[in-house]
Amino acid sequence: MTSGAEGASGLPARQNPPESPAQVNAELFEQMLEQQAETLRVRKEEIELQKQQDVHNYEFAKASLSTQAEDRERQRSAARAARRDRMYFSGFVILVLSGFVGYSLFLGREEFARETLKALVFLGAGGLGGYSFARTRGRNGAQSASGG
Repeated sequence: MTSGAEGASGLPARQNPPESPAQVNAELFEQMLEQQAETLRVRKEEIELQKQQDVHNYEFAKASLSTQAEDRERQRSAARAARRDRMYFSGFVILVLSGFVGYSLFLGREEFARETLKALVFLGAGGLGGYSFARTRGRNGAQSASGG
């Protein structure tokens, strides 16, 4: 009969002899080298992922800056168009008022034309004064809000 320590061929199973301290140290050293190699491989992958993330962040930043530049250009263009439209409107109003005053003078209504011009001067001065006051107040409010 075969005992439990025998192999399938009937020969006794081969057992590893107890390892010497030199063999244990060599195996331990081999495991440490394998662990360090694995750690280096993982670190290399992390560095590659970080590089890839940096490239994506760079591309996103370039696209963002390009979009901001386009938006600022559109904003300046819209402000320029609004300013141009206000100038055209102001010119039209001045032309109509000049025509009205000229027509009054043509009809011989000098006193009416004088009073109209006086009212327009006072309204214009009040409007400019209010505009400059609001603009100055807005600028001072922005400075005080920013800590100035």
